[in-house]
Amino acid sequence: VFYAFVILVAVAITYALALHVYRTRVAKVPSQLFTINQSPEERRVPSDEATPLIYKPGSSLHAIADPSRDKERLQALDSFRGMALCIMIFVNAGGGGYYFFNHSAWNGLTVADLVFPWFIWIMGTSMAVAYNALFAKKISRSTMLYKLFRRSAILFLLGMVVINHMYDLDTFRVPGVLERFGVSYLGVGLLVILMPRCRRWFTSADVGPALVRGFGLSSVPLPSVSPKGYVVLSWVQDIVPYMFEWLFIIALILIHTFITFFMEVPGCPTGYLGPGGQYGDYGAFFNGDCTTGNHCCVGGAAGLVDRAILTSEHIFGGPTCGNPSLYHCGPFDPEGILGALLSIVLCYLGLQAGRIIVHFTSPKCRIKRWLIWALGCGLLGGSLCGFSRDEGVIPVNKNLWSLSFTLVMACFGFLMLALFYYVIDVLKIWSGAPFRYVGLNSIVVYVTSEVMSDYFPLKWAWYDPITHSKALFMNVTAVSSLCLMAYYMYTINFFIKI
Repeated sequence: VFYAFVILVAVAITYALALHVYRTRVAKVPSQLFTINQSPEERRVPSDEATPLIYKPGSSLHAIADPSRDKERLQALDSFRGMALCIMIFVNAGGGGYYFFNHSAWNGLTVADLVFPWFIWIMGTSMAVAYNALFAKKISRSTMLYKLFRRSAILFLLGMVVINHMYDLDTFRVPGVLERFGVSYLGVGLLVILMPRCRRWFTSADVGPALVRGFGLSSVPLPSVSPKGYVVLSWVQDIVPYMFEWLFIIALILIHTFITFFMEVPGCPTGYLGPGGQYGDYGAFFNGDCTTGNHCCVGGAAGLVDRAILTSEHIFGGPTCGNPSLYHCGPFDPEGILGALLSIVLCYLGLQAGRIIVHFTSPKCRIKRWLIWALGCGLLGGSLCGFSRDEGVIPVNKNLWSLSFTLVMACFGFLMLALFYYVIDVLKIWSGAPFRYVGLNSIVVYVTSEVMSDYFPLKWAWYDPITHSKALFMNVTAVSSLCLMAYYMYTINFFIKI
């Protein structure tokens, strides 16, 4: 603890000095925003997906022109993203060796289980405002689709490169964190671009956000409503126009539920949601070798789908349930195919939070609606899991990305955004630092943390036995180093996105 305290004090002093230098010497450095796979002409006008500002007609094509300087940018979302990434880096670095910073072995939640789903949810929130800006600029559908597929492909391929030693093509892992980002981004983006809207009940087609108008030609008229009905509909103006998208999301949930509970898995009970393995369920499904055959029923239908499509050689070989002292299960991927359906649902719930930003300008209205959504998602998710770890119809489980887990993560997302928004953007008593700097360059910070995870200053060897205080000191140093890197990039207005 003493070592951690020393490093935190040192980081605070360094931050204060760097801030002073920036304000006195670096404040007028021109902004630089780099985008992968763009021509020099395209780089002159920033392009689409980024964390939102509140769009104004006549602004640039990108939702942000200068991420660090635009005062209308929603600082809370950058800060929330940065906080989640800092926790993720700390957990991946070792979490000080403390058990509560480890992922759950199977059912349940720990701090480590929160951060990745938060990223998925935050991405959806960003997409709502970014696409609102693109629709307002009347960008063509083909251009939007091109950018959507390009960014999704880059995320997926970058993820495969980061998590694999690509010289061994026989055993490289296909699913992963960035891959799940790419799939979720693609799924929600296609909904936003291709799904028809229900035309607004306003008299003028030009009233309301551009997001609700879409491309105009695909809108579906709503029946006329009475004045009282108009008052009611105005309360759900961020939901009703997108009812076809919601129907698709409900269909995804039903498909996931049907496959999970009704697909037959050889040698396993139908609807099995447990870890199986040598010790899970008292060894009821242990067949002598959990790396072949039905893999001792690990994950039920979710495990079977991954093994059937990707084969066991191309999924994660070291899941949390694989610990010999716990369940000792076979290969299982927590970022597998079946769970990707509900990650799209989680991203879409984040999109709903962004629609609240687009449709309502009053901070009070935004916070109230976020809290209502948090309450609804929390109650529904809690009901599914029986407000317990192992009971209920559908336990909270990150490995399976269960429906209860998805709803609970959305609940936390709405709550955290409401809190950050109130403190940072409404009361303005906190700038969001240092998390905001990390959130502005999150892709660079994350990839750096993965690629440099075994190198100083993110990690080093100890000559004597490592203790909790030493591990905490090393892991806090890793996070602090990346925060300083993000802050330096902020001071020189250097931002990299894809």
